[in-house]
Amino acid sequence: MDNKYKLATIISFFIILPLITSGENSEQIGKIEKDRKAILSMAGEYEVTFKFMETIAISDEYELKKPYLAEATEVIFVVKDSPKNIILQHVLWLEDLERVVKHWNFRFSRNFIRCWNEPF
Repeated sequence: MDNKYKLATIISFFIILPLITSGENSEQIGKIEKDRKAILSMAGEYEVTFKFMETIAISDEYELKKPYLAEATEVIFVVKDSPKNIILQHVLWLEDLERVVKHWNFRFSRNFIRCWNEPF
């Protein structure tokens, strides 16, 4: 194989490679956008029923409440929406107790998904 042929093969490789991988990149970008739309579509209000059950007494004098079913409205807010991160905050409105509970939040990034039960 002469040097001209080797050089032409190498140049062709570098010209064709971006064209081949650009299709993969556009598919990946399409998948990311589809995922982002699905995550953001979770924002809104939902009527929920949940079982309230305390499991740990916060002090020796504290008496655990009996488990019960409760109805609430769960509101999901978009706290952050950037190209690489989305944070959704879940808040419960307990109408019969007239109180709001900052429930938990989901933090989505391109690399991982994490659920936090603590303030961010």
